[in-house]
Amino acid sequence: MRAKVEQLEQRLMMAVTPVINEFMASNHSTINDVDGDSSDWIEIYNPSAQTLNLDGYFLTDDVAVLDKWRMPGTTVNPGGYLLVFASAKDRTVVGQELHTNFQLAANGGYVGLTAPDHTTVLSSYDYPQQLTDVSYGLSVDTQVTHLVNTGAAVRVFVPTSSSLGTTWTTQSFNDSSWTTGTTGVGYDLNIPPPPISGFTIKMVDFNESIGDIPTATRILNGDTSGYTVAFTGSTRVGRQVEK
Repeated sequence: MRAKVEQLEQRLMMAVTPVINEFMASNHSTINDVDGDSSDWIEIYNPSAQTLNLDGYFLTDDVAVLDKWRMPGTTVNPGGYLLVFASAKDRTVVGQELHTNFQLAANGGYVGLTAPDHTTVLSSYDYPQQLTDVSYGLSVDTQVTHLVNTGAAVRVFVPTSSSLGTTWTTQSFNDSSWTTGTTGVGYDLNIPPPPISGFTIKMVDFNESIGDIPTATRILNGDTSGYTVAFTGSTRVGRQVEK
């Protein structure tokens, strides 16, 4: 028996893999770059628990040229985001605003993130025609787990000194003397609300309805020409201008 040995293709193993999280190919008024231009933009996300250095990664708008724009050695924190403007201004200074050497097509196109090997596409979109000021990208599913639900039983104690220390945080602490209740729990200082200043009002007698806001505003501002003022003064109760 003869053993057949095949050469495996070269693979690039990455502990940290960034992705294009979101982009906007028709930006008119959402974000302006440092020049005040509403350049299109690409947001890169680091989904890992490690800091990511983007030196040598590439962004492109051409599936035939995967290494069109090389990114500088900018770092992205774990779970962090990096905004790159797709403005064709080609700026790659670390610590400053980044700009690709291409722009995104609003009527549909391609955007991709390529690994440092120049060929491995890590994240890409063949996107349709875009709406103005509407971003395109990954959807996010959020699952919320309530550790303490509304109406859950609680025990409450408001200390007047630091005599409790940290013993109350242990599982064996006896809280049977505390006040029982349900969530939510809070406290206040029983300070009365500040006094509300009175309203200056006018009651106006007239024969016809006020049919527009400018006329009503004029009367309330004191110009009552053509109308009879029945009352003017201060009170804590606001009154509507009536016929």
